Amino acid sequence: MAGVADSEILLRSQSSGSPRGFLNILAAHDYITSMILGQDNDDVMATARVVAATKIPGHLTQAAASLAEDPNSRLVYIGFSEHAAAALYAALLTQEVTTVTADGYPSDDFDPHAAPAGLNGSTAVLFTGRDPADNARAVELAADLDAAGAEVVLIGSRAVGKATCIRTPTGHVSAQMAHSVVIAEYFVSLLAA
Repeated sequence: MAGVADSEILLRSQSSGSPRGFLNILAAHDYITSMILGQDNDDVMATARVVAATKIPGHLTQAAASLAEDPNSRLVYIGFSEHAAAALYAALLTQEVTTVTADGYPSDDFDPHAAPAGLNGSTAVLFTGRDPADNARAVELAADLDAAGAEVVLIGSRAVGKATCIRTPTGHVSAQMAHSVVIAEYFVSLLAA
């Protein structure tokens, strides 16, 4: 394919079997998109800086521990807008490396009232980024989930009631998504331990 292509971009990254492969793919798509649109590709370096600076909050350990202790627990990842990719990735990663049952949903596809087996005693991780509209919708969903008895972890820009809130950094959406992926990978590693 490279022989007949108009251009070739060599990407030196880890194999796709590694969880970091997702971040590499995210960076590659951002880079290629900026080339196609004739835009500056500084977002790739900004994303790398966000990933390097991501601090893992200690209170995430408690959420993972309580989830792992209950063999009947249920884990739901819900992503808003572009962050649906992080939710789906987190669910797949959880299923691959843990014994915890996990489902991933784009926010538009998740109905807390139609959730199978109820949500009482489950954990819901919401990925919203910094979009004000997504955060407003997340506040409503977090309240519904809390009322249903779920423990809520919100990765976004607004604190919500009793939910564990992890602030998303400001910046380009790719950097926000990369931050979500790093948090998801750490959370899954806690579950696996």
